[in-house]
Amino acid sequence: MFVAMKNGLNSSFLNLLLLFIFVFTSCSKTKEIQLAQEITAKQKHSDTNALFYKIQKENEAPSFLLGTIHLYPANDYTFSDTLLNCIENCDQLVCELDMLNLDPNGIAQIAVMKDGMLISDLLDSAQFAQVDERVRQFMGAPLQLINNWKPALIAMLIQDEGNGNLQTMASMEMDIVLSSGEKVTGGLESLEEQINLFDVMSYKEQAEYLLEALEVTGDQTDFELLFETYLSQDLNILDSLLFTDDFLNTHKSTFLDQRNLNWIPKIDSISGNRKVFFAVGAGHLHGEKGLLLLLREAGFDVEAIAIPILEAR
Repeated sequence: MFVAMKNGLNSSFLNLLLLFIFVFTSCSKTKEIQLAQEITAKQKHSDTNALFYKIQKENEAPSFLLGTIHLYPANDYTFSDTLLNCIENCDQLVCELDMLNLDPNGIAQIAVMKDGMLISDLLDSAQFAQVDERVRQFMGAPLQLINNWKPALIAMLIQDEGNGNLQTMASMEMDIVLSSGEKVTGGLESLEEQINLFDVMSYKEQAEYLLEALEVTGDQTDFELLFETYLSQDLNILDSLLFTDDFLNTHKSTFLDQRNLNWIPKIDSISGNRKVFFAVGAGHLHGEKGLLLLLREAGFDVEAIAIPILEAR
């Protein structure tokens, strides 16, 4: 996935795309014992005070579910040894997307608006120039190269770019994949399914959302609060911070609830006799339509495990 992209868009732009939206061999018996000792020694927390869970159906192998944060200061933090041991002890890694098997050149086709619509048709010349300037800043290419892309997709990229100083950030799911070695990877949905989520908005509405994104400068204080809350593993407060955006609140059923429902049968079929490490955005875990409750309704035993996710370098 690190090959050059068409129209001069390089792989770093693909990494930006994976921010908004997103290996293994069996370890030795010694590591299995070590992991079991570490987990049993930890005090189990309630669902609202944990980001890491063991999920298991009766008479099946245990799997694990981690709630991630898409942007984090990777230069300052690393994954805890306990978390890495758990990853090593699993047979497969599954994220929202199978990021090692994406076709970067396919993004341009998936992101294109229908009926030949262009962003320049939706914005006046002054507005187009504003967006072009911002896109050049983080992408190193003119807006004209992606003039036919869905405006909401570009808006999300702009918001991620301005949130918490991206040059020091990385996608946690991608870092988990890259740190886990040569193991089997998988995804709960396709890149096309993620990008098509924006179709809940008309192109005109997406263009308005794009203009609103230009006004967001990305308050470092806001990001620091979000990240500190993630480290505290308090899902109640984390949810309140994640869903302050009017767009996400309006379309929560599309961007979270329905996707959670779609993922349950996939998690069920992927796990079973294999130990699988699932990593999805923390916003998918909690609530009446969150993965934790849905997994229990599907017959899984869901056990919160209190371990540190990230540790300061």
